[in-house]
Amino acid sequence: MIPVMTGAFYFSSYFLSCLDFPYRLFTMSVQSYQGLKSRGEVHIHFPKEGSWIRNADIIILEDIIESGLTVHHLEKFFYARGARSVSVITLFHKPFQQRYQFDILLSGFEISDEFIVGYGLDFEESGRWLKSVYQKLESS
Repeated sequence: MIPVMTGAFYFSSYFLSCLDFPYRLFTMSVQSYQGLKSRGEVHIHFPKEGSWIRNADIIILEDIIESGLTVHHLEKFFYARGARSVSVITLFHKPFQQRYQFDILLSGFEISDEFIVGYGLDFEESGRWLKSVYQKLESS
């Protein structure tokens, strides 16, 4: 199980506490957003690389999937290191924005195009602390 930090922290913590079987847990950080827009670049920081990835079944825990660019890069990252499979569990999914194909094992909620904050999701590093999820309205 690999939560993508920092956004998936809240979701991953709750989700993993519901599991009653053994699993390995490693976190990673990935950056692809600036403000309301994706930068089109993905920066991956994974400090726990090693031979354990070879033949492993990787499950990425994500807060939200929009275009799928981040997960696409993570899938390539783990397959290049020998993973047997790479799947995704996400809290939120925007299926009409998704441009990349990969295995979504489980999705909590499908939403439309709105930008949301709270429960780990942020706007310019603000709003993660909110206990509920809110739509971010653009100001004029």
